Amino acid sequence: MIATMMALILALILAASHTEAECAWVLWFQDSVKRAGTGLLPPERQEWEIIDTYKSKEQCQAAVASLREEWRRIAQVINVGDYAHIVFGNDLSIHREIRCLPDTVDPRGPKGGGR
Repeated sequence: MIATMMALILALILAASHTEAECAWVLWFQDSVKRAGTGLLPPERQEWEIIDTYKSKEQCQAAVASLREEWRRIAQVINVGDYAHIVFGNDLSIHREIRCLPDTVDPRGPKGGGR
């Protein structure tokens, strides 16, 4: 009986660690766009979108760094944490929030509600 319980506990531990190891990381972004001539109107906020998925958090974070380098080549970029403010001349600026999240987390919130 004790051996059976120990085997069951060991199986549960192994299953949990295997599931955690298979966790994918998702690179999400959300833009708030501000166009010239809109004065004090709030920026147009877009929905969260997936850029890509990765096998590890480190790979996802490397992709973020690569994207930020690409943005710097085409626009003025100010990076602050999960946010990047991207300015394309005087006509358009984008406040981009970019996040690496486990595939179990959806920044849009729970399904079934306001989505």
